[in-house]
Amino acid sequence: MDTPGDDERILARLDDICVRVKDTLCLRENEWLHDKIIHYFLERLRQEVFREWKEEIEVIAPAVAVIINTTSDVQVVRNMIEPLRLREKKIVLVPVNNASTRLPGTHWSLLVVLPAVQTFLHLDGLVGMNRASAKLLSEKLGKHEEWTDPLFAEYSGSRQKNRTDCGLFVLADAKVATASFIHGVDQVIKLHLPRGEEVSALRLQLLEILLENRDMQVMRIG
Repeated sequence: MDTPGDDERILARLDDICVRVKDTLCLRENEWLHDKIIHYFLERLRQEVFREWKEEIEVIAPAVAVIINTTSDVQVVRNMIEPLRLREKKIVLVPVNNASTRLPGTHWSLLVVLPAVQTFLHLDGLVGMNRASAKLLSEKLGKHEEWTDPLFAEYSGSRQKNRTDCGLFVLADAKVATASFIHGVDQVIKLHLPRGEEVSALRLQLLEILLENRDMQVMRIG
């Protein structure tokens, strides 16, 4: 039986999210974070960092968010959103990508949904870059939840100094936003979001976390 090459081996897993060795290449300097890395660390944030509140937090997978934003099929959107039971959550973290049906995505940002107050807060390292995608996603989610007058707000002020750290900002902002909103903060202006230098340093930290949590049983196979 053929065994997978080293780059195909599973390095770490969390539920059904498997991070392979090749996936970690995007953690190199000046590389754009892949959706699988973003999904893994957002779920880790929910299940481990904020484990006491994990039932009150929901993460919408990056791939699911892209499908919701690019499909015109209402039934597809309904099938993806209904199982999440968003109304029962205190905070919902949604990675936003500016991919379209014609063009691949070039930027990540974070949409924070606060169901109790029918609010969408868009956190973008490059303000304005993903505004249209975030608004479209907010409209689709709000329509599905039958919210009458949801609020859409953005954090003002660009913090990203390059074109490749956007995924890192998603993860850094998600941690700050979750910690704040879990404890009652409900205004984006009160968030103390990280700046470029702090965020860039996350690449090595993320790799170290993956190595610390590597799936040794899978790594021994073959």
